[in-house]
Amino acid sequence: MTVFVWRVPDRSVQCSFMSSKQIAGTRASAAVQMKTATAFLAIAAGLVIYSSLEFMLVEIQTEFSMSPNATIVVAQIAAGASLFAVFLAGALADRLGERRVISWASTAFCFGAVMVGLAPHEWTLIVGLAIGGVGSIVMAIVGLSVLNKTYPEKAQRARAFGLFAMIAPVAAIAVPLLSSEIIPRSNWRFVIILRVLVGLGTLLLVRRTLPKGTGISVRSELITPALAGIALSGFALAFSFFGIGPREGHHFPNGFISAGVASVATILLIMTMRRVATYPHYSSDAASRVVSNSRSALSRQRSESLLFHISVLAVPVPPDVD
Repeated sequence: MTVFVWRVPDRSVQCSFMSSKQIAGTRASAAVQMKTATAFLAIAAGLVIYSSLEFMLVEIQTEFSMSPNATIVVAQIAAGASLFAVFLAGALADRLGERRVISWASTAFCFGAVMVGLAPHEWTLIVGLAIGGVGSIVMAIVGLSVLNKTYPEKAQRARAFGLFAMIAPVAAIAVPLLSSEIIPRSNWRFVIILRVLVGLGTLLLVRRTLPKGTGISVRSELITPALAGIALSGFALAFSFFGIGPREGHHFPNGFISAGVASVATILLIMTMRRVATYPHYSSDAASRVVSNSRSALSRQRSESLLFHISVLAVPVPPDVD
């Protein structure tokens, strides 16, 4: 009796298995690249604002018939007001999730840009710049968090930040070149289109790449980071007004008001932190997790707040107009 044995070639099964494995690896690699692009674009929003603002200030001064000091006050008020979100961004990302926070921030970034582009007077311009500044700094801080989570290993994270360090100077050069080409041919308001494109691009990428519900289970309180942001913003504005004071004495009252608000916020911050530390409702486990989350949020914000301070100090003073 003859027995026939039918064998399925292992090679085809192995090839099919390797093929599906390669496809899964390719998809994972593409997802990582899309997240990296999202983080890069979110972080670069601040570069777009302050690289283009330098070329817009002189035109804004001419159109609104402002003095050079008034023009620089507009820029510094907007920049100082946006410092309010430095400490709040990390707490909001921990509580609501990075996807939702960056989506809201990019929407605010676009809305502020549209307000600046359509501003009929000085105060509308200041509010638009402040809203756009808040959106940009939240995008940058949470974008750094996305980059850290996308590359958990130190070597991979170092390569990612190295790549961003190579791309950022290109953006810092390209945006002023585009602005210098747009303004003489049309109007400074058309430069706002660059900001809107960056905000919309970030919003679309975030909705596509970041998953929903990335927040933590423990709800971190928001009063402490809000008070810290008010204090930081108030002191920054006070130094700005006092710096202009020797040239225009009527800015001294604004400086004292800003310093007063910052001092009150600092006192309330100290009282709130002491109360939170001694509040009996917190269990030891929950309190340790809140402290851990606060430390991680602060570590995310240190580098961006330093870059933001450098950007604020680098805003040029427009030349005197006869």
